[in-house]
Amino acid sequence: MRFGHVTVALSARTGVRRDGTGDHSDGTAVPGSMRDVAFGGRPEAVVAAGAEVLGEVTGAPGTIVAFGDSITNGAASTPGRNQRWPDLLAARLATSPVVGFGVANAGVSGNRILLDARHPRYRSTAIAGRSGLSRFAADALEPAGVRTVIVFAGVNDIIQTPRQTDPARVVEGLTRLVHQGQARGVRVVVCTIPPFRGWSGHTTEAERVRGQVNAWIRTREAFADFDLALRDPADPLRLRPDLDGGDHLHPNDAGMFALAAAVPLEQLCFRFRPRTRPARR
Repeated sequence: MRFGHVTVALSARTGVRRDGTGDHSDGTAVPGSMRDVAFGGRPEAVVAAGAEVLGEVTGAPGTIVAFGDSITNGAASTPGRNQRWPDLLAARLATSPVVGFGVANAGVSGNRILLDARHPRYRSTAIAGRSGLSRFAADALEPAGVRTVIVFAGVNDIIQTPRQTDPARVVEGLTRLVHQGQARGVRVVVCTIPPFRGWSGHTTEAERVRGQVNAWIRTREAFADFDLALRDPADPLRLRPDLDGGDHLHPNDAGMFALAAAVPLEQLCFRFRPRTRPARR
């Protein structure tokens, strides 16, 4: 496919607020903000089938990639309202003392760490794609300016057929993702797996695996406790009712907000530095 002229601009609309209200985008740009995009200094690009072409982006501190499954992809959040937890994390960063990183969403519904969707015994749909291990380099480490990857995955390995009953295998998969990132100089933050009792795939065995995987994640220096953010204090094996999207696995908009709030901003980059105001003269 040939792209002969590509532009980028600031939206003239303020966007959707965290409470779901706001000024929805209609494609209108801020006057004077439109810029031409160049590809290696050229105004056009030809993208081969299955390939990617990146424009040159300068002046930004970097990208944070949210790597995960259907929760990261926004299941049970309000469609078209940008209420996925990576969206809300970007909004949080925009108003925080942390230098403004961009947030890229690499969530794929049904995705597992260990198995491709085409595995003979995998009964999920084809949209689950390649395993997390297979796609991590391309989807998480190749985006322009990536500095940190937040890995929120593993629940599908536990609850979908064939179910992974050995927590060590899930931990091994997560460890390999961490090592892939570290080998490229990218920080990897791993998230605990929230509860899902009430979901059709919940079993005592699945709960045992989740608990042991989470215990390992909590030993890491860089982790986000999504389990703690979503669980019901009165019944820690279930989602908090006001955060439950209705199926006892996927959080609603309020739950997405809780996940975004649970990400420790100081762990998002090795070179964490707050915004500073210019000195007065």
